[in-house]
Amino acid sequence: MVTTLKHCITMKAIIAIKTAIAACLAVAIPAAAQTDDVTQAICVLKGMEAGGDMAGAISTLANAATRDTNAMAMNALGIAYMKGIGVDADSTQATMWLERAGEAGYHDAYHNLGMMYKDGQCGLRQNFAKAARYFDAGARAGSVMCYYDMGYMLYKGLGCRQDYAKAAGLFAKGVDLDHSPCLYMLGLCYRNGYGVERDTARASFLLGRAAELSYGAAIEEQMRELPENSWNSLSAHMEQAVQAPASMPAIEPMVADIASIPGEYQGSLVTYDWSGKYIINERPLSISMTMADGVISGKWCDGIDTVSFAATVGTDGKLIFKEGAMRRHERYTEEHPVLYRFKSADDITSMGGSLTGSLRLYSVTQREPERPMYISLAKVGAQGRDAAADSTETRLKAYPNPFSGDVTLSFDLTEDVASARICLYSQAGVNVLNATTGALAAGHHSFTITPNVPDGMYVAHVTAGSSRFRAIIIKRRGAL
Repeated sequence: MVTTLKHCITMKAIIAIKTAIAACLAVAIPAAAQTDDVTQAICVLKGMEAGGDMAGAISTLANAATRDTNAMAMNALGIAYMKGIGVDADSTQATMWLERAGEAGYHDAYHNLGMMYKDGQCGLRQNFAKAARYFDAGARAGSVMCYYDMGYMLYKGLGCRQDYAKAAGLFAKGVDLDHSPCLYMLGLCYRNGYGVERDTARASFLLGRAAELSYGAAIEEQMRELPENSWNSLSAHMEQAVQAPASMPAIEPMVADIASIPGEYQGSLVTYDWSGKYIINERPLSISMTMADGVISGKWCDGIDTVSFAATVGTDGKLIFKEGAMRRHERYTEEHPVLYRFKSADDITSMGGSLTGSLRLYSVTQREPERPMYISLAKVGAQGRDAAADSTETRLKAYPNPFSGDVTLSFDLTEDVASARICLYSQAGVNVLNATTGALAAGHHSFTITPNVPDGMYVAHVTAGSSRFRAIIIKRRGAL
């Protein structure tokens, strides 16, 4: 079995590949299912016997798997094909034998199958969805390793819908069997209040038990004074120019003019937990961008590192990074910095001299996407230019303005359009309202909306065919 420590949050838990292979093949099996020949063959493949006959060991396992339907032999044979031990690596053969082992009652084989897809082993393309399906099958069959595996996928939302509560439920099953990774992860859940009610005493017990079992990540967590989502309470006393959204916002992509994106920006980078409900960290962010032949080149400075990147912007409002990577320390990998690759900035909104959107980094070290991030930037020195643009390029009228309940938006079209989309954005670039009209003929049009938003300043944006309209509107209680 490939050890589950390979994909724990802390990279200190990763062990050498040779040891991992040995762990894969050295499996605790009921004595009744063991045979001397199969056990010896496994020892040969593990390299425990000097001068061992690899080809003979593979033949022994193949005979036992085929003739005696020995589940342990099937699992070992599947791993041999997965790792290329004694045979050429072959994902088809590996999958076949591991699936047979799982069906024959060797349920930890589903862990090996899932890891093959989770890490993209044996020449396979990384596929979190397939990995999650195998982990789920193993968990349903009662594999303690898959309790952890599937819980981990649910915890981070890898290949499945993110769900702390379901993850905690699976970790709890592993805790009943004194499984140290499950003890650690459930301890995190209780410490942070993820999927369960926050319980520091329960968290301390679980982390303490995992530490007693020499689980390094648990020992490190015990040394940290605060849980990872303590930022919300700490930042409540800090003065901020723009308050970061308390949870990861849903952003409606809107890039009216890609050519207007280049420039100097300043703002903040906010990192959320895996569910997007808690702020983990917030730091200043500065970006400078230029454009040539449709490719954006820029410098990214987030207060920790300065890196170069290149990207293109799609018509769907997605910023696709072509290059760019950084190394940074992370809570669970403090000793060794993690290499992160810029992956994509989805749902980018560029308007009124601001640039906002959701950003995902990809951990090259852990081969996983990082937590969701939110960028909120304002173009340096853009206020005057944007005010002028509002007066000449956008003829959206809003009344009353300020408003307290209803506000009517009116504009003139020079062409017939299939429909128009009305969006409202907060100062932080968060999309707070969406509405779609039916077909509109050329001429004057008015629409009344009732935004259920707090008092403050907002940007109303209307897209109708090739026309773009925007206006600043203000919500104020007591306004006419």
